[in-house]
Amino acid sequence: TGNYTIADEGTLYVRPMGIVEITLPDPTGDDGRKVSVKRADYYTANNTLVIKSAASKLIDGASSFNLNMSYQGYTFEEYGDEWHIIQRF
Repeated sequence: TGNYTIADEGTLYVRPMGIVEITLPDPTGDDGRKVSVKRADYYTANNTLVIKSAASKLIDGASSFNLNMSYQGYTFEEYGDEWHIIQRF
């Protein structure tokens, strides 16, 4: 799997090979939009999944978020000018 930029709402399943970056859309001006990202494999230190936001916006106050737990996912919701984690599954 290579780097990927999410363009709209929905769920993305990822099996990273190496370091993979997933970029959430720019959160400015579209409150309530939801995006889910699910890691669809067993975590190893060599396969890192990094989630970040376009336009240098924040995710729960951080510039990026590592999803390094086997077979887990997160739902992010846009509010204001940043993304918020609203669910872990």
